[in-house]
Amino acid sequence: GMGRCNRMCRLMSSARIGAFVHLAAILGLLASLGPAHAGDNVDWGTTTEPAGVFAGVSVYSGGFKGGRGSGCTYTKWFGDTALDGKTGAAQAAKMYGGNRHLGYNKLCPGDVPNLVTGTIGRFVWIYSPDPGGPVEPAFDYLEKLLVDPDAQFAPGADRGIVTVGQWFWAEGLPAKISVTAEVEFPRRFATVTATPSTLIFDSGEPGGQLVECAAPGEPWREEYGDDLPSDCMYTYRHSSAIADNGESFEASLTIEWTITVVTSEGRNDTLEPLRTSSSTSIVVKELQAIIVSGSDA
Repeated sequence: GMGRCNRMCRLMSSARIGAFVHLAAILGLLASLGPAHAGDNVDWGTTTEPAGVFAGVSVYSGGFKGGRGSGCTYTKWFGDTALDGKTGAAQAAKMYGGNRHLGYNKLCPGDVPNLVTGTIGRFVWIYSPDPGGPVEPAFDYLEKLLVDPDAQFAPGADRGIVTVGQWFWAEGLPAKISVTAEVEFPRRFATVTATPSTLIFDSGEPGGQLVECAAPGEPWREEYGDDLPSDCMYTYRHSSAIADNGESFEASLTIEWTITVVTSEGRNDTLEPLRTSSSTSIVVKELQAIIVSGSDA
């Protein structure tokens, strides 16, 4: 009858079911090789290579938050590639982006067996600096957060006067900027901190000397008047009419940042300083004396 399925019908149905299971197995494999968990702000060191999933390094602003584990466990993967897993071989290792990574099987709560291999979890390459913690990803992200100085002047940049000291400072400069990079397994972290330490002013005046003072400099206030000196001050000796453009000196203000690093491995030291700069056109004019001649009575 129409409601019965003969042998050929059953065979075709079995073939369709088999194809569906095969497709599900492929999808399961692809899912097991999906991208690793990304960090809060940066998915650092990931790849889309099917057999080369990378565990993201968690990078966030501020100091170490005391570990924010996902509940996953990691088992060393032995062998040459992500797929052979030969027992007794050295732990899988490779260089990626100039950094050393080691192979692990990552098992997280809720993971189900792979339909093709029957294994639970997935292979990941984990950033494994040797020696020390993940300083490089923290440093790389910190560089992107450093601000250029918002240069302020008194008298203003368009009202400079020859022989009158001109104060300068950096407006709104943060007291410090910290970034932490954290690797979940083995638990390691590095916190890199930038502190604005020095302002360096280049007047753009021919023969002028650089002025260095403590950052961020002190803002000028009206009650200071015109004669109070500042460590962050430059006195122009010439009108900006002598500048190449005949109008203004091209001055620059630079912040030098002191860079320190603290790691879970006990490192606590200072790196080479970093600098950020901004430029300002400074107009300087001669103060003209006004002579008033009296009249005869």
